[in-house]
Amino acid sequence: MIVSKEEITISKNQFLQTRDPGQSVWIFTYGSLMWNPQIDYAESLSGLLEGYHRSFCCWSVIYRGTFEKPGLVLALDKGGTCYGQVLRIESDKVEDELQKVWEREMITAFYIPCWVSVQTTVGKLKALTFIADPKHKTYINQLTVDEMAACIATAKGQRGTNREYLENTVEQLRHLGISEPLLEEIHARIQSFS
Repeated sequence: MIVSKEEITISKNQFLQTRDPGQSVWIFTYGSLMWNPQIDYAESLSGLLEGYHRSFCCWSVIYRGTFEKPGLVLALDKGGTCYGQVLRIESDKVEDELQKVWEREMITAFYIPCWVSVQTTVGKLKALTFIADPKHKTYINQLTVDEMAACIATAKGQRGTNREYLENTVEQLRHLGISEPLLEEIHARIQSFS
């Protein structure tokens, strides 16, 4: 289930063959990459992606949970719309910065990297993003709000608690003026868990 660093690099290099050479790359972010990108980027804009929505549809068995007690992390699932941020990586830094992104996002090969069109204040931008693979064994989309809250309230992985992941995401969305009622509801419900 864990992807080797070599396989991750091969995946990144294959994907980069589809980009316009010598150009900056925009990344559409919707979860932890918004509040903890861990990359060197030159510019950030708010963006709207149509055709996908932010969803707790990925079991986290490394970063925010374990194989024995998985957590939940966000992915883009089909349908609806998603407000997020687009980050621009300068052309001379694309290789190195996207290596960091791939090592972080593709560790279990849950996500499918793809190019999307994102509406921003400066018009439509072509951006890289990571969408859910509904065929992956860690894909889940039938949990109730109470089930999600119970999981998020108690799971913990290599990067910290699942609760912290949710709280940071909610805080960033509020900071950006993005309304996300489901995440707000889950956030409210986890307050009842000790």
